[in-house]
Amino acid sequence: KERSVFTKALFDTGNLLSDGFSDTPVIIAERSVVKKLVPEGIFSFIDGEAALPINADDGSIRLIPAGTVGGESILRAVLIDSVTVIGKKETREVKNVILAESKTPFSSGDYSVLLGPKIFEIREGNQKNERAKKTAGKD
Repeated sequence: KERSVFTKALFDTGNLLSDGFSDTPVIIAERSVVKKLVPEGIFSFIDGEAALPINADDGSIRLIPAGTVGGESILRAVLIDSVTVIGKKETREVKNVILAESKTPFSSGDYSVLLGPKIFEIREGNQKNERAKKTAGKD
């Protein structure tokens, strides 16, 4: 089932987070955004509340170590098909991005997603993106 959400994002130059195995950039989102995009059963499994969904063993579930102002943490994350970033001057679609759930809501309330500069280094068909897909087990 295809899912999508339209929300405001903040471009955070300090968000250099990427998956340690594939170097795929990580977008951080508030739980309200993640819940609209990811089937609840996926995160129930990670929380230890449910069995692994039958189709979730394909490498799409990730645990991302992250250093924050408050210390070290592990973020629950999933590999998503694509993200479309609509800016003032251009629109970009980025394929195969990792979406991680923020453990706390963002304080300002003006945005619900944090984008980092690595998200803009990858363009569709880019060799680095192709390597990331193969590393993640995607053909």
